[in-house]
Amino acid sequence: MSTYRLPPRAASLSSSDTHSASPRVITGQWLARAHLNRSERAKHAADLVDGLAEIFPLTVRQSAQLMQVPVLDVSRARQANGNANGNGNGNGKTDGETLAQHLARSSPAELQEAARVMGIDAVWDRMISPIIATQTAE
Repeated sequence: MSTYRLPPRAASLSSSDTHSASPRVITGQWLARAHLNRSERAKHAADLVDGLAEIFPLTVRQSAQLMQVPVLDVSRARQANGNANGNGNGNGKTDGETLAQHLARSSPAELQEAARVMGIDAVWDRMISPIIATQTAE
């Protein structure tokens, strides 16, 4: 019997965290490359329906399958929208968008993931501590 596998980022969550207000984020790329059996795929599908998980971002192929259009049409639409680089993979960043603007539009789950990736010490040392030092100096 196979056990239910979570994506690498979600694997660190405890069982009580999986029922929190923020759904678990599964990337389309992880989902495309994970070798899941039928029951594991069904469990992920149930989590998506129940709002316990979300897929972000989808791959071009997944988007095309969902909308029932050819992959080429999606790639051309992304290029027309200016959301694709030479390889057809956009970075999700709007032209001229600052980091502050990007953070302001990010979901709580995305902010938490960024803090996990950067490390809490780095977030504190690079973003919070300098602001506190500036405010106390005034």
